[in-house]
Amino acid sequence: MIDLKYKNVVITGASGGIGESLVRKFAEYGSNIFLLSRDTNKMQTIISKISKSDNQIITYYSLDITNEEDVKNVFNRIIKKYNIDILI
Repeated sequence: MIDLKYKNVVITGASGGIGESLVRKFAEYGSNIFLLSRDTNKMQTIISKISKSDNQIITYYSLDITNEEDVKNVFNRIIKKYNIDILI
């Protein structure tokens, strides 16, 4: 099994059924998670229910994946500070 602790994981559609499940699973593994979704209210609810370990990063970015300029801006913000290990 690969150690996913502190791996940087970007999840698009993080507020949907599969996306939310992936968020919860990667959080359990201790991964740093960058959540991308249009649904700010749902993301706040999901984030509030996640158990976060020390030094684990869980960050939400409001993003409409169909807007190319928004996608570039968000990914530039992420890669300025972090390497992306996993992109979903």
